[in-house]
Amino acid sequence: MDRENSEVHASQLGGCLTRLFWMGIGNLMLVLVAVNIVQRRAGFAFSGLDVLFWGTVVALLAVRWVDIQFLQGQTADSRPATMADWRRYGLLVSSVSLIVWIVAHWMS
Repeated sequence: MDRENSEVHASQLGGCLTRLFWMGIGNLMLVLVAVNIVQRRAGFAFSGLDVLFWGTVVALLAVRWVDIQFLQGQTADSRPATMADWRRYGLLVSSVSLIVWIVAHWMS
C-alpha cells in the first residue's frame, strides 16, 4: 500500500470512528450517566457524574466539529455537512442535554 492510499484509509477510519461517536456512543454515554444521576438520589447536588455528563456533551460537539472540518463529515442522510449543520447539531445537543440533565436531577 503506498503512502497516499494509507493516508486515505486512515482518514476514512478516522471519519468512521468520529461518526460512530457523535451518532451513537456519545449519546449512549449521556443516557447512561443520566440514569446514574437518577440512581444516585442526591437531588441537585453536583458530582463527578455531572462533570462526566457535561464533558461528554463538549466531546460530542468537538468531535462533530472535527468531523466536519477535517474528515469530510456528512449528515445522517449522507449529505456533506457544513458549519450550519454543526450549529444546528450543537443547539440540539445542548438543549436536549440540558433538559435531560435537569430531569435526571429532578427525578433523583
